[in-house]
Amino acid sequence: MSRDGHNPLAIALVWAFCAASGVLLAAGGGAPPPRWTGLVDVSGTCYYAVPADWKIDAAAELTNAIAWSADGRAKSVVVRSTHGWAPFVDGLRSTLRALTVHDDSAQRFWIEYASAWPGAHHVATIPAAGGGCLLYLDVDEKAEPPLHLVVAEIIRTLTALR
Repeated sequence: MSRDGHNPLAIALVWAFCAASGVLLAAGGGAPPPRWTGLVDVSGTCYYAVPADWKIDAAAELTNAIAWSADGRAKSVVVRSTHGWAPFVDGLRSTLRALTVHDDSAQRFWIEYASAWPGAHHVATIPAAGGGCLLYLDVDEKAEPPLHLVVAEIIRTLTALR
């Protein structure tokens, strides 16, 4: 797991390199706003970014770190799926009850789904080499509306690095 909340230049260089090599175009990711913290899953395949004031689980160097919003009302984690893209998305469709479909394209599947606990629950996935990148974001039912806008920005940063 890597994060670099103290060196925006490093994040910018990674994004510039990926953009120059066509990685971002192929993966459909969007550049994060300035000063956001970039996170990469343990396989080095899946990247996303959160606002700089989000707390990162620093003890999770060998697992996929969890990030929490500054107010603790939202949390996120990215993981890599090694299942094929189409069967994986089909599995999500059959196991999760979508409340809202935000994107259902060949390059991104993003829904809000029903869960046993209150709040807004998002799952977004994009294709990656040998499978896909899967981002979960849960938002507490008492979260202020601006946090829901931040969640959408976070999901737009989801990128397959390979």
